[in-house]
Amino acid sequence: MPLHVWLPLAHPAAPSHVSGLMSGVMTKVAVYAFIRIVFDLLNAPSWWASMTVLALAAATALLGVLYALMQHDLKRLLAYHTVENIGIIFIGLGLALGFRAAGMNAAAALALTAALFHVFNHSLFKSLLFFGSGAVLTATGERDMEKLGGLIHKMPLASFAFLVGCVAISALPPLNGFVSEWLTFQAILLSPALPQWGLKILIPGVGAVLALSAALAAACFVKAFGVTFLGRARSDAVAKAGEADRYSLVAMLALAALCLLAGILPGFVVDALTPVSQAWSMGACRRKRTSAGLPLCRSAKAAAPMTGCSFSSSSRPPRCLRRARSIVLRRGDCGAGRPGIAVSRCRVQSRSIARRALRSRSAASLAPCSSQRASAS
Repeated sequence: MPLHVWLPLAHPAAPSHVSGLMSGVMTKVAVYAFIRIVFDLLNAPSWWASMTVLALAAATALLGVLYALMQHDLKRLLAYHTVENIGIIFIGLGLALGFRAAGMNAAAALALTAALFHVFNHSLFKSLLFFGSGAVLTATGERDMEKLGGLIHKMPLASFAFLVGCVAISALPPLNGFVSEWLTFQAILLSPALPQWGLKILIPGVGAVLALSAALAAACFVKAFGVTFLGRARSDAVAKAGEADRYSLVAMLALAALCLLAGILPGFVVDALTPVSQAWSMGACRRKRTSAGLPLCRSAKAAAPMTGCSFSSSSRPPRCLRRARSIVLRRGDCGAGRPGIAVSRCRVQSRSIARRALRSRSAASLAPCSSQRASAS
């Protein structure tokens, strides 16, 4: 909002399969453009820009679901829920900007993963819901929910698929909508570590708005499914309705199965999104010099939860790098050690860093030999 005004007008006018494409794919073009421009092309983000994005996103999510609650047209209701879910996606993107501005790259990667995961989830369950509304429209010729009812007896498979979409968009487990919103809440819970008081105050409020939006979305789809599919038929068109054709049923049931798989096996989706989060964190990398003279990249911290590396403090290299620099000492004539280094594979730091570790350790170990030879002569 306020750029949403075309969407509730376009979805009822478009064919249902086109509405699914518009909601699942076309509205994500703006998300992609935002990520490419703000995250890639512009300079380092500022925390006040994150506050602007978060405030607009929270307002979009809340107002979208409130407008949806007032609708009687099934496709207009789904259109306003597209507005709500775009707000949820931008909440994740705003959190990523704020964490990146504060140098918290691990939290930024988590927020970006949550936003991208919700982009994928929304394309699944919203396409499913629009296909279901199209099946209802084809069978009855009605979009007004007040004239429907009792369709679960006439269209049991389509009703089941639509119910799966309702549960997914309401962010209820074990479906995919729950996972992405849960990751967003996990990112929100990391906000107390931010140094800016504006973000510390705003982000908990955004979290409360997100929780309220999820609760109102669940109430809205209880209404949508109950009024449309349960009860008794309230018009002659419903009494003459029949099940959707097999091609429509295959499409809807396949999307319902994907919603379930993405909810119970989210690790595969997160693993697919990990290179994106890592690449973005590497772009925000700021190299520091540690006490050992080794450059420590903050992006390693962002990748730590995904690779099993842990950090004890910002002044020491990660444990995976310390293991990679494990020294095997061989005693020399002068009593000092000449290092032979066994460098294990480390997905966080490159081999060039390990070579620099070898050269620095070699120089440090050859110094006692030179001093002893000079004293002997």
